[in-house]
Amino acid sequence: MGPSVQIARFLGIPIKLHWTFLLLIPLAGYLLNRPDIGWNGFLFFCILFILISICVIFHEYGHALAARKYGIETDDIILSPLFGVARIRKIPDSPFGEFIVAVAGPMMNIMIGFILVIYLQWACPGALSLFGHELYESIMSEGERVNAFPENFSMVDMTISILVFVNLGLVLFNLIPAFPMDGGRMFRAVLNNFMDKLTATRIATIVGQIISLLIIFVSIYYQQYGITLVGLFVYYMATYEFKMIKHEMFRNRFDLSEMIRTNFTKLSIFSTRSEISDLFIKGLEKNFLVFDDDESIIGILSKEKIIDWMADDENSYHQEIKNYIVKSFPMIDTNMKVDDVLQLMRDFNLSFLPVEKNGNFIGVLDRNIIYDYLDLQRKLILKKY
Repeated sequence: MGPSVQIARFLGIPIKLHWTFLLLIPLAGYLLNRPDIGWNGFLFFCILFILISICVIFHEYGHALAARKYGIETDDIILSPLFGVARIRKIPDSPFGEFIVAVAGPMMNIMIGFILVIYLQWACPGALSLFGHELYESIMSEGERVNAFPENFSMVDMTISILVFVNLGLVLFNLIPAFPMDGGRMFRAVLNNFMDKLTATRIATIVGQIISLLIIFVSIYYQQYGITLVGLFVYYMATYEFKMIKHEMFRNRFDLSEMIRTNFTKLSIFSTRSEISDLFIKGLEKNFLVFDDDESIIGILSKEKIIDWMADDENSYHQEIKNYIVKSFPMIDTNMKVDDVLQLMRDFNLSFLPVEKNGNFIGVLDRNIIYDYLDLQRKLILKKY
C-alpha cells in the first residue's frame, strides 16, 4: 500500500497513517484562503475530520477483533484520507467466520451511531430529524439553503449529528455487495455455503463489477466525478480479489509433503564458525538446523545470522553457535496449508522451518523451494493448454 507512519498502538494492533495524508496539505491551504470559512471554520473541519477518522478506525477494529476470535491476528490498521484498511493476515476458513469478520465493521458503526442518537435525543430532542431534513434540502439546493436549527442546537450537537449520518453512510456504503466493501465479503460468505469458494468469489466479483459500472455511468451522467473514481476503484478491487483467491486456491491445492527436503546438513551445538563458514560459502545450503547431543532441535541458524557471525570481529571465532541461533520457531505440520506456512515464515522472519508428521521430525521446508515448486506447477499447467 505504500509508505505509512505509525501514530498509535491499541490492543496490540499498530495504527498507521498512509502517505496520502500529505495530499491534504493543499486542501488545508485552500480552506484557509476561503473568506467564508476562516480559522474557526477550518478548525471545525479539522476536528470533524479527526472524529470521522476515529469512527473509521473503530470500524476497522471491529474486523480485527472479530478475526482475533478465530485466532487470526491483524498486522496493522492503515488510515488514508478516503478509507481505512485492517490488514488481517488471512480470511477465516469457514463461510460463517468470514461473514462474522466482515459484518463486525458495519456493526461497530451501528453501535457508535446508536450511542450518538441516544445522546442527541437527550440533549436536543428532535434535532436529528431536523438536521437530516436540513441536510437533504441543503444538498438539493446546492448548499444555498439557510438552516433553521433550534436555538439550543449547539455546535457540539451539530458535530454529533454529522457523525450520526457519517456512521450511517459508512454502514450503507460498506454493505454494498461488491469488493472490497464488507457487503461483497458477506455476499461471498453466503454463496460459499452452497458452492466452492472460487465459484462464490466469481459470482460476487461479477455482481461487484456490475454495481461499480452503474456507479460510474450514473456519476458521469450527474457529473459527480469524485464518485466516478470510487466506482473505478470498486471495479478494480473486485477484479483484484478474484485474482487473489485464484492464486490462493492454486497454492493451497498442493501437499506440503511434495516440497519437504529430507536431505540436509545437521549442525551440532559444538559446530565452529570455521566449519559453518565452509558449508555456507562452498555449499548450496544457507540455513541450518542445530541439534544437541540427544538429536533434538535446539535452534535455527539462518542465513542472516551466519552473515552477522562471519562479519563480526576476530573475537567472534571464539563465540559459540548458541549465541547466533534462533531459539523461538514453530514446527510445521504436514497437514498445514501452503499459505499458512508462508505466513508463519513471515511472522518469525525465517525462510527455513522444520517439519513434523504425527509429532515426529521428518525434514525441513525452505521458502525458496516452495516458490520454485509453485512456479514449476504453474508452468506445467500452462503447458497443458
